[in-house]
Amino acid sequence: MKTNIFLRIVYTSSIFAFSLIKPTELCPQDILEIMKKEHNAQDADQTIKNMVSNALTQCNMPEDFSVLTSSTTSDRTSARIRSLERNAPMDKFLILNTTNRTLNDIDYAIHHELGHIQHNHNAKKIYYKGQKYIEGIAATLSSLALTVYGGARYELPITYNALLSLAAMGLTGTGSYYYGKSACLKKSREFEKEADIFAYQHLIRQEKITVVLEAIADRLGTHYGQVNNIIRPPAKKTHPEALERARYGLQELKNHGYSIPDLINNLPPDIDAGIAEHLPDAAKKYCPEFFSDKKALDK
Repeated sequence: MKTNIFLRIVYTSSIFAFSLIKPTELCPQDILEIMKKEHNAQDADQTIKNMVSNALTQCNMPEDFSVLTSSTTSDRTSARIRSLERNAPMDKFLILNTTNRTLNDIDYAIHHELGHIQHNHNAKKIYYKGQKYIEGIAATLSSLALTVYGGARYELPITYNALLSLAAMGLTGTGSYYYGKSACLKKSREFEKEADIFAYQHLIRQEKITVVLEAIADRLGTHYGQVNNIIRPPAKKTHPEALERARYGLQELKNHGYSIPDLINNLPPDIDAGIAEHLPDAAKKYCPEFFSDKKALDK
């Protein structure tokens, strides 16, 4: 009796003591250093910071991002909570790869990443993956239950029933894994499409037509490089096909009242010289649907 009372006192005291311990909260500078180390990144220069600040203002989004640049990671947004405490502050980061990129290319990348933020893609992606994971477990357990029930109903030998159950679980589990992976990749392509359209729309509204055209040209160039090469099937990609991404831009220009033939045949004077040389032919070759008559194609 005395032992039980003593143990209860110790248990209650321990719970009370642990409840008084507040989770360690990292300061913003600590989190910044962690992010720099994880992504081999450094503070962006003032030009990049100004570009991000201007994009956030133009897109009516709060300016609460730390901007980093890296030569080893892809463009991304990330966030870190300061502690495990409920409602703990969260620090947000925009990480840009600036290696061998023009300022126009970086400007497009900034708007693309802001599109992911605006549409809350990171949270949706986590939720969707979790949903498919649960569906896979449910399907696997259901197959196990059905085979066990079937074996019992038809009085199969225990060994045979066990082997049958394992086979059913293996097949269902494998099928669920590849179905879930395929579904997540499809959802990822949908998110990338939304982010592309967001970027094109806001850049066009800011009259940054050169940035839009250079992004379209970059995707047409990628498509040209893929035509005669063995590449992954579209279903196994996280992003839409490069040609589709170019078409998103042309369609948004058209939606905003621009004549694609006139624009392509009379490019802005500040566009890159190499792009100015190749974009008209590439656009007419790979996106003929935007040139409504033969005269526009022949110009």
